[in-house]
Amino acid sequence: MPRYKIYFLLVCMSCVPYSQQLLESEQEEISGYIGPLVIDEEKFYQVVSREVFDKSNIPDEYYPSNNKATYWGTIEGKGVYIKNCKCFSDPKVIQDKLVVTHRYGGGSNRESTILLWNGSYYKNSRGEIIVDLKLHSDVVDVRRIITTERKVHDIKALHLENEDFMWINLIGYDGLIPYAY
Repeated sequence: MPRYKIYFLLVCMSCVPYSQQLLESEQEEISGYIGPLVIDEEKFYQVVSREVFDKSNIPDEYYPSNNKATYWGTIEGKGVYIKNCKCFSDPKVIQDKLVVTHRYGGGSNRESTILLWNGSYYKNSRGEIIVDLKLHSDVVDVRRIITTERKVHDIKALHLENEDFMWINLIGYDGLIPYAY
């Protein structure tokens, strides 16, 4: 056996397999407090109503051409303008957990934040299932500085029998998040 192959074999034997590295990285991303998915239709609509506008009642400060303050999206399949939070980055699903980096102020934290769901599913024009979710906290302290924190929420309760994929519509995030399970 040539020397370079022996050297390569020795180096590789001491390496951690790539799949194990990925698993460890995922475990690190979902470590710590895992927030709940709360199914509460009344609270969901109460919270979302402050951030969703139809074409006829959109305030001037949230008019779509005003610095991308809103974006065109859907709630339960109905087209609406949604207040663009611009506070979410890198949302993804890892092992039935929704992971999102959240930049915010006002005192809420990972432990005081819940993921609200109205309990409804709907389909887009391609027949794909979509659920609407909203990150929310009742904790408010306007004296707090801007904080960036990774928030993790268990979303296994979203699973539908005979389905293995859906889109997550995180209200305030201008995009859909794929969820394969």
